[in-house]
Amino acid sequence: MTSASDEAYLQLRRGVWRDGLLLLEAANPLPEGQPTLVIAGTDAPGALVVNAETVSGRPGPEAAALLDSKAVPVWLRISTPDGPVETTPVYPYHPGSLASMLTGRRDPDLLRKTGSLDLEVHDEELTALLDELDAALVIDRQSLWRLAGRSVPAETSNGPRLRWEELDFDVLRRHPKLAQYQSVMGRRTDRAETTDLQVVLTAITEHFHGIGQQPGSREGALEVDVDDLSGTLPSDRSDIPGDESPEEIEAKDQEAVEEREHRHLRIETRNRLAWQRFCDRFIRAIRDPEFIDLVGPNVTVTNAVIFNHLLARLIAKEVIAADRGITHQLQLWTFLWGTREQDGYLDTLDEDTRLDAMEAIAERGGEVVILTAVHLADQLTRSNRWADLRTDLRNMWRHLLESPLLTFTADILRHAASPGTRSVADISRELDKLARGWSTSEVHAAVADHLGTTAGQIRAERAVIRRHPFDILVVDDPLASLDMASVSAAFAEWAALDQSRTYFRLQQPDTGITAVWDVAAHECCRYNRHTDADPVTLEEPVAAEPAWSAESRKLLDAAQAVDREVA
Repeated sequence: MTSASDEAYLQLRRGVWRDGLLLLEAANPLPEGQPTLVIAGTDAPGALVVNAETVSGRPGPEAAALLDSKAVPVWLRISTPDGPVETTPVYPYHPGSLASMLTGRRDPDLLRKTGSLDLEVHDEELTALLDELDAALVIDRQSLWRLAGRSVPAETSNGPRLRWEELDFDVLRRHPKLAQYQSVMGRRTDRAETTDLQVVLTAITEHFHGIGQQPGSREGALEVDVDDLSGTLPSDRSDIPGDESPEEIEAKDQEAVEEREHRHLRIETRNRLAWQRFCDRFIRAIRDPEFIDLVGPNVTVTNAVIFNHLLARLIAKEVIAADRGITHQLQLWTFLWGTREQDGYLDTLDEDTRLDAMEAIAERGGEVVILTAVHLADQLTRSNRWADLRTDLRNMWRHLLESPLLTFTADILRHAASPGTRSVADISRELDKLARGWSTSEVHAAVADHLGTTAGQIRAERAVIRRHPFDILVVDDPLASLDMASVSAAFAEWAALDQSRTYFRLQQPDTGITAVWDVAAHECCRYNRHTDADPVTLEEPVAAEPAWSAESRKLLDAAQAVDREVA
């Protein structure tokens, strides 16, 4: 006899709904007891015939109408002597409902707007588009529970993990909303129907394939210049007056104008909050290893392609706050490509799957999005003086330049450029400046590490050398080691960070030691005024060029080649 504790093992393998007859097939013989049919969480009275692993019956009119209208979860509740038990759910297959799920349920015209996001923050359709995307995609645990027809478990300290065993993922993966992901990576299917997902991805693909194709077009990947952005979002309060004077408002029917502006502000607030919550859900999902493992690469990579595009558009359209949006972008790129210290998700895939994933990303303009998104984030972080966020952006951009899984070619640069707004040369030069950026604290920390002291014991001081002003570094720690090896290593590290510098000097007042490297004159020496009669010549340090620096130079060269073609 099966007990209530065996509930998780009562698996329905498949279901068929045809001509008013429902047929369910279980993995094992069902326990003895009175079965009750449950459709989309509601009991469906009716006579059922049980024959070992199979159950058949004709549901009543209301249940039949529901099964006809769409794919819904169906399971059995069986009253056994030890108490009621439930099977796992299935989604009964029938051509009508499957076609409806794949082609007719969403609004294709609205989903196509995902490509260009040609909507303003106060447009009501922006919320409608979000609803369509949320229904079309499977982005997090909440989406999975919704597909299974179950209520979302409360997010406690243990979270919903305690109830994952209630879901039959072998069955759930056959749900149309998950099945549509199977044709995105690797072998393409010959399915004739157009799925919601294909509508979204086609819109993104067409958007990027069309960028820069029209002569004289100003369209670029993001079609925005930072000078046109406010940097920070306007207030969502609904009591802010418009730009017009009271006299002008009164002349235009004051009540109508105020109502329209209040309505816009209310819609803006709703749109911003809704899209922000949607983005937050996605970021939580990619940081949830169990969810990522359950849905697999097809879902994970496809969602990443879509959100990479959406985040760039949402920031450019000022739908979400720029600093929060850029943070989300960095989290997404870190998830996919990792950092210098850790591997990304793509690195964990087998070679064939990884190649399929990169092909899927490239086909939808993923590299163009990254290039233009980093360029916009560079401008925003600089103009708003978001120092910490800018440092994170720089580190990520260096890592992306080095990644063997990304290729920023001349063609990518062409797509990213926007004639009249930003040229290929403009983008490459500004991104090169971003990559080569450094902060005083970083230099102090790097030098201190080689000298055996702390950044707090090092300070910059202005000095005039041969009638030219230079910043030198003063080491206030008398115990710091300025021997020849330490000095050479410190100079090399300093030069790697500040690549445009041609003169380096370290001074330790308490010991009387001064070390100098004049790159232009090819002179490097160390002098202790207490013990040395003359400066001791040192071999010039070797500051190896980092991989990201070499890649940034290649990008500049490619940009110059594109400019020559245009000229």
